[in-house]
This record gives sequence, C-alpha cells and structure tokens, in this order.
Amino acid sequence: MRVFRSLGKNGRRAACQMMQSASRWSTRAASVAVLALTACGSTTDSLGDTRLPEITLHPLVGPSTYPNVFHDLLGIPQADITKKVNDAFAQLFHGDASNAAIFSTVDPDLGVITDVLHGQVRTEGLGYGMLIAVELDKQPEFDRLWRYAIKNRLTSGPNIGYFPSFCDISLTSSVSCADPFGLEQFTMALLLAHDRWSALSSTTIDYGAAAIDLLNLMRYSELTSGSSATMVASTFDPTAHLIFNQPTLPPTSSDTRPSLAMPAYYDLWQQATGDSFWGDAAAAARSYLKVVAHATTGLTPVRADFSGVPSAGFSTFQPESYRVQLNCTLDEIWGGSDPLGVDISNRLLRFFTSVGIDTYGTSYSLDGATCLNTSREGALIAANGISAVVSTNTDRAAYANAVWAADLPTGNIRYYPGITQMLALLALSGQLRVY
Repeated sequence: MRVFRSLGKNGRRAACQMMQSASRWSTRAASVAVLALTACGSTTDSLGDTRLPEITLHPLVGPSTYPNVFHDLLGIPQADITKKVNDAFAQLFHGDASNAAIFSTVDPDLGVITDVLHGQVRTEGLGYGMLIAVELDKQPEFDRLWRYAIKNRLTSGPNIGYFPSFCDISLTSSVSCADPFGLEQFTMALLLAHDRWSALSSTTIDYGAAAIDLLNLMRYSELTSGSSATMVASTFDPTAHLIFNQPTLPPTSSDTRPSLAMPAYYDLWQQATGDSFWGDAAAAARSYLKVVAHATTGLTPVRADFSGVPSAGFSTFQPESYRVQLNCTLDEIWGGSDPLGVDISNRLLRFFTSVGIDTYGTSYSLDGATCLNTSREGALIAANGISAVVSTNTDRAAYANAVWAADLPTGNIRYYPGITQMLALLALSGQLRVY
C-alpha cells in the first residue's frame, strides 16, 4: 500500500501500523477504514488502489494581506473587532445550549453542530464549523467535529465513503443524502489545518492524509469502486469539471447547484496537490457562476443544470443561494485573478439597495421583480456583508455596518443565520485566511 508523503507531522504512525495492515481490503471499504486511522496519524493511501496517483501535499500560499473592512472602512478599533469575533465564537460554540449555541460536545472526543430548527446534523454545519475553527485557531473544536464526521461516515451501500447529511427535495422539505457541499468544506478545512497545525505537539489527527482521502473520493470513486453492482459515483463530472448536485449513478450531469461552485477552493486544491484537474474545475466554476448569476441582479437559483438553466422548482433566490456570496468573495480575497467576485457582489448589492437596504426580504425571483418572502433574514444580512468585502459600490459600508450592528440570533432559528454571521464577521475582519 502506497504511503502519501504529506508534509508536516507524521507522529504516531508506528502505533497504528498494525491497524493499517488490517485495512488492506478492496478500495472504498479500505477508504472508510483507513480514514478512521487518521486520528492515529496515518498517511496511508486510503483508497488502496495502484491506479491512483501518489500525492505529496505542498504548502498553501495565500495573499500577503486580507481586507479588514471593519477597521479600514468603518474605522472600528481593532480591539473592539477582536472582542466582537471572540464573543461571537464563544456564544455559538460554548454559549447557552438551550438558546444560543449551535455546537455541542457529544463526548470528550466528539462534537456536533446542529440545525436546531430541524433537529438535524448537516455536513454543511460540520464543515463550516471546521472552517471557522481553523481560521480562529480552535483546534479542540475542529478535532471534535472531524472525529464526529469520521465516526458517522457511510461504510456500506452505493454512497460508501461519503458522509450522511440532508438535501432539499423541494424548497420546504429535505431527505437524507450525501450532500457534496459539506464534503467540500471538510476538504478545504483539513488542508488549512494540515498547514496550520501539523507540526504542533497537540496534533493527533493527520489532517493531510484525511484531505487526500477526500480529494480522491471526489475524483476517483467510480474508478476504484469495483463492479457496476457496487460502484460509487464521483463528485465531479470529469469532462465539465463541475460538481454534481449529488453523487449518484448514473450521474445526473444536468443537475448542480451554484452554491457548490467554489473556485477559490479548487485553486488551492491544485496548489496543494499539483493536480491540474482542480485548476480546470476552478475555471469551470467561475464560468458557471458568471452564466448562472442574473445579468442585472446577480441573484442565483438554488439549483440549475450545467448550462446555467434553473431547475424546475428551484428557479428562485432562496436562503441556500446566499452561500454563493461567500464563494464569490473568497475567490477575490484568496486569488484575485478574476473580477468574478467583484462583479457579482456589485450586482447583488445594487439590487438590494434598489429594493430598500433596510427592508429587503428573504427570497426573490431571479430578476428581482417579485419578492417571495418579505420577512427579514439574518443570514442574508450577513451574506450581503460578506459581499461588501469585495464590492466597489459606494454604499458598501452600510452593508458592512449592518453586520456589525446585528446581534447573534438566539432561539430555534439560530443555526443558519448564526453560522453565516460568524463567517461574515471573519470575512469583514480579515480573518478568512489561507494557512
């Protein structure tokens, strides 16, 4: 079995060698078993297949500076910004469990983030939680979330190797599924953790090996999963380089989600692995977002086909669409080689200004002509603040200030608005960084 030479800490490998040798069975089953060994520091080729390329992880290199909109545009003292961010993390991760926090410790080693309103643990929350934790140097919380994900990874069936979550089958209902959105967050967070923490004495997880395993899952599942009766779908279309709405066989190549298109992530994945596929995926994602975002409003549908045509029943701007705003902003502040983030952010904020910066609703038709839900949504206020990080509109300060002035949500609806607001605080304070 090939060993991945992920740069950084490889301690505890010897203690796990006996366990690793027991894991050398067929492809996907081996993937699941060996990923669990990352808690022991394994750097094993978890797919166990000689057709896979050997991967050496290279350190990520990000920009030299990050925009701190709270300080540079609003003039807020850095000490106040630091307190605001720290207080928000404390509330969401360690606040009142019945009314404020979305993170909870299952046992000393496991932690979850719960969609309180629906009583669900979604991989989007686990993944976003890991991203927040690594950005704020919160290794214990990160490790608990990742260990929970590993423990609950699918070990049988057509989605073996993926992670159980929930996907919307309509705008009002959801079903169990293997949502690739959370998988993307896991992968990016693990790569950042590999660079930030691998050399620390406190590290007991081989983040690099875990990231490699997930990258191979997304790229090579169909290649390595055996006969047609047991095949597992890959996450990306190998020709279009776009991500499927869900990994299924046969693949639903006409169905994806704009919120899944994360070009900034894919550029870093290419940087880490040297695999040009991810560079092609980044280019495809940028092209896709330019097509799928409305030419005037910048609003994106929940779901659309690979050509950008909205899918029936999902052809409106809804809360899931807000994720696109972070994707566009990260593409600008982590790369900056394409005006994608600026252009879409400017269109979006011009639209919300036109309908009333203090009164805009939750959901719209893509052309903005119809407001489908007039209630205010904290997650959209946060997402618009994220767009203000890279927007060049003259009123961008008002959107940043709206995030600063907002209290973190409490009660049953605190999950999505809370986690989006936490991400907005990081983005607007210059703390969404590449490590």
